[in-house]
Amino acid sequence: MSQNQAHEVAETILQQMGGVGRIRAMLGVKQFVASKDGVSFQFPNKKRSAPNSVRVVLKGDDTYTVEFYRVARFSLQPLTTHEGMYAEDLKGLFERTTGLYLSF
Repeated sequence: MSQNQAHEVAETILQQMGGVGRIRAMLGVKQFVASKDGVSFQFPNKKRSAPNSVRVVLKGDDTYTVEFYRVARFSLQPLTTHEGMYAEDLKGLFERTTGLYLSF
């Protein structure tokens, strides 16, 4: 997979979650990291036990695996993994798991 294709996959995932602009505005995300099969980003979350990082990976069967993490100074703590998610479920899953909203 080329770098351009990876960028397209990441862009598509972000669009399905509400769009880059909306995610930046609603969450304060400063940087998105595209990988060959997905995208990840960190966001502020004041709840200490709640996730503040997410990774969304496209699988071969057109479903997604969504991994939530808690990032602290020098640690990355995996919290939950959700497999077999469909595009239309990404936004709701994010909102339920983090307690943060991607739209008004």
